[in-house]
Amino acid sequence: MTPACTRTVMVIMVVASSTTLFACAPAPSDESTRPPATQRVPRPETSGTVPGSAATSGGQVHTMHSSETKTRFESLLAERGLVLDELQAEQLVEVMRDYYADVRVLDVDDQGDGDMLLFQWGTYDWGSGRSFQYDLTRQVITTEAADDDAIWQLHVTFHFGPTAESDLLGSGNRWCLGPRELGDFSRFIDGSGASAYARSHRPDRVEIGFEMAG
Repeated sequence: MTPACTRTVMVIMVVASSTTLFACAPAPSDESTRPPATQRVPRPETSGTVPGSAATSGGQVHTMHSSETKTRFESLLAERGLVLDELQAEQLVEVMRDYYADVRVLDVDDQGDGDMLLFQWGTYDWGSGRSFQYDLTRQVITTEAADDDAIWQLHVTFHFGPTAESDLLGSGNRWCLGPRELGDFSRFIDGSGASAYARSHRPDRVEIGFEMAG
């Protein structure tokens, strides 16, 4: 992965020498809609809990290796009878939230920034036409690799045909730095204009990927 962010999904860079987080997106073809090259991601000042999740209610918390991140998520979809191409926005949020709360990653620094969630949205063109993108990403930084090779992302992205309404939503993001922040994180997603739009429109396609993000 190069600093120019050439992969076809929105990418998050974590600078190894600092705890400052940045969100970076590939450059759209239209200069008028180009997002900033980097964007400061503030740490939320408040926290909350998600009722009913294992991580907050004393239930069983499962573990996995970072290499299992995608397969375990797909297994969870199957267990709930959900099909990726038919997934609705509220279902994606619920499954990703529960997955993060109830399945912890063994080979990361769980007390630092080794396992985080990211909610992001915006209209971009990766070369095949503009689309409004609604995305949830789980980012893990494994302790078994070094530098950029350690950063991996599981992303699920809804692509919608752009409309005047979606253009008004602009672009943005919100991090969840740990399970204790899931309450505030979930409320932010539920109350966002991007989520309202995604709940009321059917995506043209849904993409899932697990890739090195460094």
